[in-house]
Amino acid sequence: MAETRRKRVQELEKKIAELTRRCMEQNKIIKAKEKQDQRIKTLSSEIQSLKETRVKLIRQMRNDANNFTKWKQSKEKEIIKIRKQDRKRAYEMVRMKIEHNKQENVFKRKMEEAFAVNKRLKVCFFADNRCIPFVSIISFLLFIKCYKQG
Repeated sequence: MAETRRKRVQELEKKIAELTRRCMEQNKIIKAKEKQDQRIKTLSSEIQSLKETRVKLIRQMRNDANNFTKWKQSKEKEIIKIRKQDRKRAYEMVRMKIEHNKQENVFKRKMEEAFAVNKRLKVCFFADNRCIPFVSIISFLLFIKCYKQG
């Protein structure tokens, strides 16, 4: 009987050792599972945070793109306006040059006419000394007429 008891005690001790070992393994597994659950929770939180950041960045990119498009359109309108003004100025300069050349030609023609009349009057003067005051007055009047018209 003592032998049976001793065998029984040994069997029970083996069972206890086996159960203790299993218990420790289960505790390790439970701790590992808790660690994994915590890791999963942390990673899920990070993923959610990354998704939110991504959404914010996409919105910001759209806003920036819209702002850039508006800025670009504004600058293009400004460039078109400046080019239009430049064309108007260039046209006005050409028009003014043409007008100036016309006026200059008219003035030259009037001056030539005045010099020709003056020359004829001088010839008349040298031919007849009696018309001295008359020649001076006519020359002066022709000069004023040319000056006003030019």
